[in-house]
Amino acid sequence: MWKETEAKERLLKSYDETKDLVVKPLTKEMNLENLTPTDCRVVTGVHLYLDPVNLQQHLDEAGEDKEKLRKLLRHLHVYQRVLTSLLYETDGAEKIHFQGARLHAIFHKPYDTTDVKDPPLKRLGAANQFVSQAKELSKLVAAETGFTFNLEAGIEAGDTIATVNGRGGSRELLFVGDAANVAAKALTGKSGTRYGPAATPLVASLPAAEALPERWEKAVQEECSKFPLSHFELFEPKERLDFERLGVRTAKFDGASFFADLSGFTKLVAEATDKRDLLRCLHAVRAEMHQVVRAEYDGDHIQYQGDRIQGLFYEAAASSRYASKSFEAAAAMQSVVKLCRTLFPAFANVDMTVGIDHGRVLVTYLGLKGNRDIVVLGESVPNASALQDGAEPGQTKVSKAVHDMLEDDLKALFAAEGTAYVSTADAEQVGAKQEARAYAGKVSVVGTASTGARVVPSPDGVQPARSWWWK
Repeated sequence: MWKETEAKERLLKSYDETKDLVVKPLTKEMNLENLTPTDCRVVTGVHLYLDPVNLQQHLDEAGEDKEKLRKLLRHLHVYQRVLTSLLYETDGAEKIHFQGARLHAIFHKPYDTTDVKDPPLKRLGAANQFVSQAKELSKLVAAETGFTFNLEAGIEAGDTIATVNGRGGSRELLFVGDAANVAAKALTGKSGTRYGPAATPLVASLPAAEALPERWEKAVQEECSKFPLSHFELFEPKERLDFERLGVRTAKFDGASFFADLSGFTKLVAEATDKRDLLRCLHAVRAEMHQVVRAEYDGDHIQYQGDRIQGLFYEAAASSRYASKSFEAAAAMQSVVKLCRTLFPAFANVDMTVGIDHGRVLVTYLGLKGNRDIVVLGESVPNASALQDGAEPGQTKVSKAVHDMLEDDLKALFAAEGTAYVSTADAEQVGAKQEARAYAGKVSVVGTASTGARVVPSPDGVQPARSWWWK
């Protein structure tokens, strides 16, 4: 359970650990692999999101048919591997991560400091060509697997700040800034390519994309032969997932998908002249968000997405109360931001929005060796993301499925809003409800000092004072 005094110590410690943080422009002398939590770079580039918009349709059609699900997972496995390989053939292209099946990448070369003519157009051209070739590549995969992905691209140009959390195998490359947000919000759920306002003026000048080289047909066939359908396995976890052991093995179970976002932070970064202190605060808060999900309420941290965290709560890790724990984590997130506003003046105008939905999910670990992502598939994932996106600052928004699974005293903290339920409760309010539940009955002391005294429920007893049990 989250405690403010302990959280305060962690936040201040994390903030102090980044006292030497620097923010500099990215130049050819340093690439994105060299970043550390205290060595950040302003990257001028093009952000791309590439999304298979009909993935959920394929999942719905497969339903509970294990054979169809295994075939679909094999298709996704091969698709993500060859797509990543294609991306890295472009100089200056970097995979940030896959958000489920959706690729987030950046194209940051040529640099503005080079002698190359019109670097912004060259970067946009590289992104545009990748999208064109990715669509061809997807068709080659479909010819081998029988599944077709309809792809949508969201593209925007501009400056973002690159930073990382962790090192080595746990390293997460993260970007904060408008360009990444706008590219994501350009997506409509329909196939095609959408450009943000900064990229749009350059579109008319884009050169024609080159065709995908013929050698990729053989490359796709080789990938498919490496991963025959017989290698793919579905299982229901009986204990917390070990993501490193997933891949061709995929977990299938019911869970609560969770997104928590720092509302207003991106705007603050865009407007700030000195971004250093904001980034120090961000590192501290992100660490605490992870603490809340993983350590305090037994969820799994799936990934950071800029200033947002994705989590997953399920019975094998968090007990049969996992849905309630997901809401308790959300309430703790609200308290984290309230605490940060008192500790860090730069966070005065930052708030928290949380979205949670419940449903059947598939969880696996996909990508190339040393560059894999935890992938969670299922309708509850985009639904939870949409709930979070639609929440007002300070709100936790949950689906009816989640609300129905909560204890009655927690349900009382919500108000219906359309088909969803909204709460502004923080950790203190949730704690008060649970304390009232735990100590609502009257008690009596039975036995003696010599035989052993004990407290038992009794209709004729007394209501214990809060000070009696609070310690």
